[in-house]
Amino acid sequence: MKLAFVATTALPIRGMRVRFQAGRAATFRRVEEPKRPSKRLVEQRLRNRAMEALVALSQGDAGVRSVGVGEYVEQFFDTIDDDSPWHWRDWSCFTPEEVERLDAVHGLLKTACAATPQITSDEDDFIASGWPSRIQPAARTALDVMQARGRFHEDVEEETPSE
Repeated sequence: MKLAFVATTALPIRGMRVRFQAGRAATFRRVEEPKRPSKRLVEQRLRNRAMEALVALSQGDAGVRSVGVGEYVEQFFDTIDDDSPWHWRDWSCFTPEEVERLDAVHGLLKTACAATPQITSDEDDFIASGWPSRIQPAARTALDVMQARGRFHEDVEEETPSE
């Protein structure tokens, strides 16, 4: 029995996919470009990510231990951050109360980071600083407010959350 190996490479070229096979002519076929989600759909997805980040924050010390110090802080700032290019307070998927509650958590986390710049990965030191216990009530309140409305669908624009 003789085995033959064929090397293939696919290269995207402006909506075309080119496939090369050793010993054969290149073949071209049109590939549909994925549809870009609307601004509203992106905001819905990011609101859902903010809710997920609030879970660890709302668990206090246990939340730090479950995800680690870096993820505890960064998961929230990945979505809700004044230094990001988007203006999260203006998203149409947030209610004014949700913005207010998220802003409270944001302020506490910024203060915690400024007060504990030397703590980057030591869970015990961060917990001993008391910040997770101070952040926990604000995060719990924000999460409760957001969960009362629910999660948005990730693939369909909605006026109100359906999940």
